[in-house]
Amino acid sequence: GPGCLYLLSSPPADSALPRPRCHQKEQAGAALPPPALALSTARLCQAPHHCQPCVRVRLALHTAGLGSICRLQLDFLVLGTNRASWLQVWRRHPEAAGALWQVQFDCFPVESGRRVLVSLRTIPDRGLSLNRSHLVPAEPAGPELRYAWHPEARAIEVSVPEGPALTVRLCHQLALECEELSTPFPRQALVSGGRSLVLPYEFLLPCLCIEASYLHRDSLRTKLCPFQAQPAAYGSELWASMQFHDYSASSEANMVMVLSARCPLHPTATLCWKESD
Repeated sequence: GPGCLYLLSSPPADSALPRPRCHQKEQAGAALPPPALALSTARLCQAPHHCQPCVRVRLALHTAGLGSICRLQLDFLVLGTNRASWLQVWRRHPEAAGALWQVQFDCFPVESGRRVLVSLRTIPDRGLSLNRSHLVPAEPAGPELRYAWHPEARAIEVSVPEGPALTVRLCHQLALECEELSTPFPRQALVSGGRSLVLPYEFLLPCLCIEASYLHRDSLRTKLCPFQAQPAAYGSELWASMQFHDYSASSEANMVMVLSARCPLHPTATLCWKESD
């Protein structure tokens, strides 16, 4: 609507952050006394059967008396981790200066049991700073499972204890979600209670994980990533799983390379001379 604030940008790791909903008029029963910053726990569902806890942010701000404001910035910090993120919202129509804004952001993904710090500031800085923290309640434990790694078969055997059946899959853990393995490897499989199943994989990688859930919608999930500290996962297969794209131009005095990888990586590069054999 007119004068709406909307998402400007966020760090690359969280580029999938959803857009905030922005309201110029207060909604019935949802008004906050300005200035206010309110946090609550919600659920973020990226697919019908893939949901995770997240922090919903609501803010109310009267811009009258604050002077010209170009943008608002929300900063997020997950305590106990090195994960920090931010997003900016800006005024679409300058003539809305001095209005009462009610903004709702749905929402910032976070693991259950974690505390998140959120702060609001204006750009340029007008001396306004709102800070809140929120503890996302710990969820009950997910389903139990056991696994055995069979490196010679390039497979992981998943065993389910007696009880309800589980849906299990192998996936690559990215910043916000665990991405399914590509074809022809199975996306997910049903394992009955007291049975086991062997799941093949293409490459042994540090981000290769096992995920299990019950069959009902919005089931709790168990995710194990057993190879993060496995030296074999950082060897030749990690390099074999990558793709290098050379965009260098022969007329330029520099090199441009792009790395595509299945796991989140932060590589460094150096130039060197290749001696003739």
